[in-house]
Amino acid sequence: MSANNVVGNVPKALLCGFCLVSFAMPGYALAKDKGKDKKVAAAADEEEKPGWSGTFSFGLKSITGNTNTGSGNADLSLVYDPQTNWKHTIAGSADYGERAAGRGRKKTEMQNASTATYKAEYALNPRDTLIGYVGYESDKIAGLDSEYSAGAAYSRKLFQNKRNKLSASLGAAYISRDYNDGTDGLDETAGRFAVDYKGKITDSISISERIVVLAGSSFTTSRAKTDLKYAITDKVGVVLKHEVTHNTYIPLSAIDKTDSTTKLNLEIDF
Repeated sequence: MSANNVVGNVPKALLCGFCLVSFAMPGYALAKDKGKDKKVAAAADEEEKPGWSGTFSFGLKSITGNTNTGSGNADLSLVYDPQTNWKHTIAGSADYGERAAGRGRKKTEMQNASTATYKAEYALNPRDTLIGYVGYESDKIAGLDSEYSAGAAYSRKLFQNKRNKLSASLGAAYISRDYNDGTDGLDETAGRFAVDYKGKITDSISISERIVVLAGSSFTTSRAKTDLKYAITDKVGVVLKHEVTHNTYIPLSAIDKTDSTTKLNLEIDF
């Protein structure tokens, strides 16, 4: 083959290759786009699918030796989202602990507290929501035999972006408290104010803060709860929980008006 033929065939080969690529690339890009569209559609269907979701967290503690101490706590939250204006949440918690002066000694309760709540939310629009709830709380060791509450509130989303969400609510509640140490009970209506914040510090670390204030004619209760979570996987994480509660009306057996609780729990989403 002469040099002229080789030189003449090079442009032809390049032209044929260019034509093949030109025809192949749109098909490859279309197939890739279809694959992406299917993944996006599948993710959207999964997110928008009505149904239940939940979170369960628990922690245990044990000390043996001169004193025998055992305690455990658990929190459960179930959410039903039918992908309408309504949303329903059922939540509960339990904390229990025992202590003995030593092996073989009689055990005494050092902690016995529980809570249960039901909350219904109706979204008026993406920013405004109406809330109704009922709740139960008990802390036997602290003197609170039982507390029943029911209330309603208006909530508004104040700020939201990819990493932060802030909302506040204002409403009223009815509170009924009974104590187990001879303290007079409470039965009255109170104003209720709450602020909720959720944020992501990094892709693996998130924080939530909730502040609730109940103010009645004879009492004021304020509660601040902070959860700092490190996500090990998409479904499992470790959560540091800290809660501070201040009551102006306390049982006769109580000394301090402020109580704080700190827990380190394993949390599972499902």
